[in-house]
Amino acid sequence: MTDDLPLFQPTPLQRRMIDAAVEIQQCQPETPEFLHAVLCQVGMPRARTKERFFERNNGKASIAIEAGRLHKAGQWVEMPLPYGAKPRLALLHISSEAVRTRSGHIEIGESLRDFLLVLGLTTNGRAYAEMKHQMENLAACRMLLGMSTGLADLDKKLPAAVRRVVIEDSGHFFQDLYGEDAADAIADFLTEP
Repeated sequence: MTDDLPLFQPTPLQRRMIDAAVEIQQCQPETPEFLHAVLCQVGMPRARTKERFFERNNGKASIAIEAGRLHKAGQWVEMPLPYGAKPRLALLHISSEAVRTRSGHIEIGESLRDFLLVLGLTTNGRAYAEMKHQMENLAACRMLLGMSTGLADLDKKLPAAVRRVVIEDSGHFFQDLYGEDAADAIADFLTEP
């Protein structure tokens, strides 16, 4: 009886998805990547927005981003919210390096071109200009991550100020409010299961 059943014939799209899944499963990365649990559940805006504040919630995870200002050519300039894939890739790289090096100081290269190459992105004029704009947006914004589960356990491990991730124009991606131990505490928290 089972011989009479027709074989599953995937569509071309389904075949590509199956092939991609097999390739991903067989591929072992040279170095693992790390991303904060909240950023795995909620993300930044996907497209440009005129809004100055962005909030997204998913279950008990939450992100709040406030657009900021940069000092350019002697004056403060309003910057838009970061959006799209490029700031997400930058945060993935920054998070991964912070965990790997257990440091709040992340090497990204000598130039924006170097950083694009580290991320595996093209360095042509358009990609360069887009990345520069998005990194300025990311540097100017204030980003808060929230998780409403396990706060009792989390409060025992880290002070509230360390749990808050702040991206500032000065290039310090994790605000170090508690001295040298803050970077280690953040790295420990990011790597815990």
